[in-house]
Amino acid sequence: MKRSLFFTGIALSSSLLISVPVWAETASKQSAQQVAPESTFRFIDPNPAATANFGWGRFRLPSLRIDIGSTVPVDKSIQDFTSLGSSLSSLTNALLKGETTSNETATSTKNQLANALAPFRSGARLDYETEVALVSFAGSPFPGLQIANRPLSLGLHIGAETRGYVNAQFSQEFSNSLTTLSDSLPGLLTTASTVAGLTTNANQLTTQTAQLTGNITQLVSEGNQLLQSPSLQQLNTVTSLATQVSGNVDQLLTPARSLTKAVTDSTATAQGLLNALKGASSGGISFDSANDLHVTVSLSGAYPVYDTPDVKISVGTNLKLFLMPFNVPFRSLGLNSDSSVMGQIKVTEFKGLQNLDGIQTTLNSLNTAATDVNKLITEAESVKTQLDTANQNLSSNNIAAIATQVQPLLNSVTSANQTLQTTQQSINSALQNVNNIQQTLSTELQQVSLKGSITTPGGAGFGLDLGINAILYRNLRLNLSLQNPLVLWQGTERPFEAKMANGTSGQPQPSLSFQDDQAKSVNYNATVPLALLLNGSYSFDELLPQFQGLSLKGMFEFVNNGRTPGLTLGLQKQVGMGYFGVGGRAGGISSMIYGEAGLRLLGNFGLDLQLGVSPAGTGIPAPGMSWLNSAIVGMYLQF
Repeated sequence: MKRSLFFTGIALSSSLLISVPVWAETASKQSAQQVAPESTFRFIDPNPAATANFGWGRFRLPSLRIDIGSTVPVDKSIQDFTSLGSSLSSLTNALLKGETTSNETATSTKNQLANALAPFRSGARLDYETEVALVSFAGSPFPGLQIANRPLSLGLHIGAETRGYVNAQFSQEFSNSLTTLSDSLPGLLTTASTVAGLTTNANQLTTQTAQLTGNITQLVSEGNQLLQSPSLQQLNTVTSLATQVSGNVDQLLTPARSLTKAVTDSTATAQGLLNALKGASSGGISFDSANDLHVTVSLSGAYPVYDTPDVKISVGTNLKLFLMPFNVPFRSLGLNSDSSVMGQIKVTEFKGLQNLDGIQTTLNSLNTAATDVNKLITEAESVKTQLDTANQNLSSNNIAAIATQVQPLLNSVTSANQTLQTTQQSINSALQNVNNIQQTLSTELQQVSLKGSITTPGGAGFGLDLGINAILYRNLRLNLSLQNPLVLWQGTERPFEAKMANGTSGQPQPSLSFQDDQAKSVNYNATVPLALLLNGSYSFDELLPQFQGLSLKGMFEFVNNGRTPGLTLGLQKQVGMGYFGVGGRAGGISSMIYGEAGLRLLGNFGLDLQLGVSPAGTGIPAPGMSWLNSAIVGMYLQF
């Protein structure tokens, strides 16, 4: 378990492919002559054509290369997701239980969600390559092994590699929905906007509406009787009822205003949630990850197809054997499947959320009720103004003024009474379904599922590399390597489904199931993808004699697994038995700058050191280490 977590953690990084300066020598039976620095790209599977320039032979001693990078600032992402973790736990419980949080907490959760998910809206990629070269040999140790009087170079390389990537992206539709949802979180989690709070306001409003309707009906009846038979007693009855109706209006306005605000907040929030979930279910989430640890044993051969004093061109090939000495089966983690942790994981489908139309209908009825309540508020405020004016006249016992005051008052309250009845019907209709929102959301969330596949590589596979090496007029060197144009590595692809299920505590818990009965055989190349590597160096010894030992180095890489193409440029200066250099890379998995140094002792022993750093902090995915992109320690013996 610890080992699988280690490699999964490494897979949250990115590869940094940089050239390693080494020396090559050409040799005859009698003597050996030192030539300009050569470049290789990997210790285990370098450009095989370059071995034609290694003379009698070169032994690669134990060497290490680590290439790590990402497209997001590592330290910041770790902090964002760490702080988001506990907040999301509280948020999920609040959504499922209908509990409330403070506005400050809700706003904090909103900001944490926005910060953590922002990088994934344009796509986030984490990549890594780690290589340990155990031992290798390449050269022409057998003088008699020739074709057309030109020596054939042979090589054997043994080492271990762990490679992988994680690539995640949200669609623009899903990203926009997440923005709406995160903006609405404070409203969703504060007291007035929960389903419980909304229901309380609606029930209070319907109670006040029913009471007001009854009092208005009585006021209209007594008012009409006053107009027909004016008397002081009847006047006092109407005055008392008008005062009571005015008080009813005051009591109604508070829950009415609270309800309209709650409806606005909750429907906007719920609509954002629906849009986010629908965005996900329509393919808004893309996820692909691969990682493994394998041993590579390769046999290489190179042949100089063109050889003159000014131009030397050689071609070569690597035949590689990939070995997986171990994997981590899911059965050891308590899951009933023959799949293993190391391999490729793809999310291919987001399913669920089949009953959201009912929630949408409820939201529409709430919006209709809110519109009617707003109309009621306007009319109620007008009626209150008229009631207050009428009460002043009625309290003066001015019978003569009654005829001109009571009739307009009765007309207003009658109109308001009709609006009250319409509003009450809208509220009652909305309340029939509003209490089901929480249960529906809870049920739907438990039906959400992610479907995908896990591909587990077999214990052994084969690969092929092709290379061309050219030395032009002694100063210009070019290397072209095509890695893994052919890979034969049998793997097994098994579908899986991840979803929420009711746990023993009654709360939804994630579950993971595999369909091993639907397994099929596939060719696996996720961690050994097709790659095109072009690198070169130019020595300024003849062009700029005053800068002896100065050379320009460059490399272009294209890896066919979704990684951005990268270009590396640098300068290197030889000084006595050593050298130093600086350079940088643009593109690739992440930009970086590097420094390098090395020794050449007695023309036989070579030591190469290189350190690449990320100014943007997109290196190793560990707190305090995000500045480190790459590290190389290479050693060899040349004869």
